[in-house]
Amino acid sequence: MRIVNRHNIPTTIASAIEHYNQPSLLRDKTLRVSQLIAPPQIIQLESRHDSEITQDCSDMIWPLLGSSMHKILEMADTRNALSEESLSIQMGGWTITGHPDLLDANGVLSDYKITSAYSFLLGPKPEWEQQLNCYAYMYECWNFEVKSLQIVAILRDWMVSKSKASASYPNRPIHIERIPRWSEEKILGYLEERVALHQKNMTLADAELEPCTPTERWTRPDSYAVKNPKNKQAFRVFQDEGQADTLAKEKGLIVEYRPGQSIRCDSYCSVSNWCSQLQERNQKNGNGKGKTSV
Repeated sequence: MRIVNRHNIPTTIASAIEHYNQPSLLRDKTLRVSQLIAPPQIIQLESRHDSEITQDCSDMIWPLLGSSMHKILEMADTRNALSEESLSIQMGGWTITGHPDLLDANGVLSDYKITSAYSFLLGPKPEWEQQLNCYAYMYECWNFEVKSLQIVAILRDWMVSKSKASASYPNRPIHIERIPRWSEEKILGYLEERVALHQKNMTLADAELEPCTPTERWTRPDSYAVKNPKNKQAFRVFQDEGQADTLAKEKGLIVEYRPGQSIRCDSYCSVSNWCSQLQERNQKNGNGKGKTSV
């Protein structure tokens, strides 16, 4: 990947971003946990087209801040804990590696995230649960007991005014979310399935790669807004067109169709230029009414 600085951000920050940028290239029969849980299509395209990918420094500020947590943990008193341990296990003839953030003396395995308050309001992300359960299994393979899992989320855009106005909004800029612990049967099945999926995709051409799922594309479904045509704000929003039509007739309002979005594809995917799934979606959008379900 080539990192550029089109917006002339300070060279100290740009240099730090280059230093902390982790190559996407796959190593021979080795997967990091972050790669294991990621969509095989993205991992393969990132590896195959690494020399063609260009990323601007300004788009990598948040990952840099996430990396800063490692420095904070280095400064903490972790004499009775395991911090940033390098772990590895064998699965399906491949090596799985990981660097969990912190396993404390009470057996609590924590992963630190810097994220937005809004994204956290949507609930824990599936990949957080997958990642922590992989780490827990890896620790226990090395005979360390893991009793519970948690995400320690630092909410980068937390606002005190919103915390006072809404009961559902976090009341502090740091929020701890307990993560369900999987059974040994479930985590083994998950690891075996993911390794086999990545192995299979290594042999496929770009256009044949396993498509990303709606969850992996961070898909927001099509919706139907019941509203007064004079107002921007909707009275109610439905995912079912029939429900929207019924309410609109009752209230004498209109229904505005709002096409769904694949947030990751449209704004955050570094390999969208080589993704046949996205190209197919764009072709469909040109012929239909803008739906994004591929």
